Amino acid sequence: MVSFIRAFCFSQTMLLALCAPGEAAFVIGKGPTQNVTCDNYTGVCSATAADAVLSVRDLARLLRAVNVTLKSGSTADIDFRVPFSWSRRRQLTFDANGSVIVRQPIVVQGLGGVSITGRLSIRESGRIDFANLSSSLSINGYSYFLVNSVAMLAISRASSAPDSRCAASNR
Repeated sequence: MVSFIRAFCFSQTMLLALCAPGEAAFVIGKGPTQNVTCDNYTGVCSATAADAVLSVRDLARLLRAVNVTLKSGSTADIDFRVPFSWSRRRQLTFDANGSVIVRQPIVVQGLGGVSITGRLSIRESGRIDFANLSSSLSINGYSYFLVNSVAMLAISRASSAPDSRCAASNR
């Protein structure tokens, strides 16, 4: 398992950000979906109000069928508040005007991937895990190599361009 929060090297453009107290967010949580529109064919879910909530069950249902893009819309942040995992070859994309806040583990168990546009903020028990090194990770347009050891990280860094990005587990 590769855990992105345990990464050894990052792009200099990746920023960790804190959300201002009381700021509106597109929340992924246990509650019922409200103030969110989702297209079952394209997989795009957009916040339609400042207090938008997407049920983690609805997200799981969508991700079983299509790649999913979460768009914060006029709310600045996407706030992932519950643990979540999937095993199908599907992409989960976060498109935030502000931050993507990960408070609980997100686990890509298969050959799926994660793409983030916005500032990444890992908080509390948050992390992004990848079970397969062939999974994809991109942040703000930069693709990352996934490695599972310090030795593999050193080999990857030695054989790649100086500006390449990588993520690795500390296990």
